[in-house]
Amino acid sequence: MVGNKKWGFLQEISRQYCPEILEALHESPMRFTDLKRICKSQKTLTQRLCLLEECGAITQEMQKERKRRARLLYTLTPKGKLAIETVSAFKEEK
Repeated sequence: MVGNKKWGFLQEISRQYCPEILEALHESPMRFTDLKRICKSQKTLTQRLCLLEECGAITQEMQKERKRRARLLYTLTPKGKLAIETVSAFKEEK
């Protein structure tokens, strides 16, 4: 991140596709394959998810379904929820 932490965080989450990913995760935790429809390329989606995880906006959560099967879900952290609420407050002021 560039600069100090608070402005660096805003700079990172404002990158292309990051707001859309955060809004999708605000509704419910999602799998990578579910998030694919947001990004045009799988590489970009992977980069954005790693970036958001490094910023502390999202986290990975392993959910076990059956004996040998598990799902990796991406979920918002409290910091990510706060970012969405802040951006939503700006949208409502128009």
